[in-house]
Amino acid sequence: GGQHPQEGVVVGPIRKKSRHENAYMDITTRMDNEKRNNEKHWMEMWALTRRELRVLRQELKDEDDEGAIRELEGDMKVMEQKKRHYAELLGYENDAEVSSSTENV
Repeated sequence: GGQHPQEGVVVGPIRKKSRHENAYMDITTRMDNEKRNNEKHWMEMWALTRRELRVLRQELKDEDDEGAIRELEGDMKVMEQKKRHYAELLGYENDAEVSSSTENV
């Protein structure tokens, strides 16, 4: 049989004063990266909902059927809420296209 290289050698943690600091640094760095990734995602989602709203508005203009109009308006309401949500996450205080209706948060 072949010889196995030694397995299961456990190297004890190196005791350093700044171990906690390092852990903290790791966490904050990781959180910063996550936040950046999130923001990138939110930006994309915000842009997407914005584009979607534009399409819905255009469809609404060309729509005569009342049922379809109600449906489109419902979709737009959902999209506007999503867009507002992403705008808030991104810190857009006043999202230009958000209706100025004051809502209880």
